[in-house]
Amino acid sequence: MDSNQTFASIQSVEFPPELSPEVVAGLRGLVQSLATGARDALVTVALYGDAARGRFQGETSDVDLLLVIRDDSGLPALDALATILQGAKKTVRFETFVITQTEYVRSADAFPLRWLDLQRNHVLLHGAPLPVIQVDRELVRIRCEQSAKSHVLQLRHTYIEKRDDRRAIWAAVTGSLSRLAVTLTAVLELCGAAVPVARRDIFAAAAQTLGLDGVLLQRLEALATEHRTPADPEFRELLGAYITLLAKVSEAVDELQ
Repeated sequence: MDSNQTFASIQSVEFPPELSPEVVAGLRGLVQSLATGARDALVTVALYGDAARGRFQGETSDVDLLLVIRDDSGLPALDALATILQGAKKTVRFETFVITQTEYVRSADAFPLRWLDLQRNHVLLHGAPLPVIQVDRELVRIRCEQSAKSHVLQLRHTYIEKRDDRRAIWAAVTGSLSRLAVTLTAVLELCGAAVPVARRDIFAAAAQTLGLDGVLLQRLEALATEHRTPADPEFRELLGAYITLLAKVSEAVDELQ
């Protein structure tokens, strides 16, 4: 490691304002416990995902934490992490992504969108800064296309499996919007367009850049924010139009050079 690196301490971290005082207090306590209880294995703790992008919604968003551990960490280190993390689940709803130092440096080709997002949006909570990783443009394009196609396939599958459960189908629609925003953020970068922060603005920019139905995206965003499931016939109209839009995203990405 670079001896000139500045290491983060949880006491001095400024959290995004979207996080409630309760979430911030829970995170401070969790990271302090990790720094104390797993200090021999722990290299970095970073906040990423919606909480770091400024799009955190308390009732629906998880807190995503990246934990980078030493390459030689074995089961005793994982035991220490498990004890701390399992206990913290009682106070903070979070998901962890645990990876070794070498795996982090060598995994951009396996997780190009996640690594691109991590480079752009993370809050260092403890330890060494994340190394800067170059993400191959073509890998990003392929992953964007795969992501858009996966959304279409998953929604079709959900509809077939749960056709009579409108709430479950709609939960799949609204649950996909955050992942779609990540995909569209990467697509905008591939197109050389400016990338906004707010999800609704990302949707607006993508609609203009890719020729998508911006009115549909804003309607879906509004319903997701309101936690409301539309009634028929709007439900069927929105679902059908959304599946068509996702297919169009896939086609647009496929045509990118």
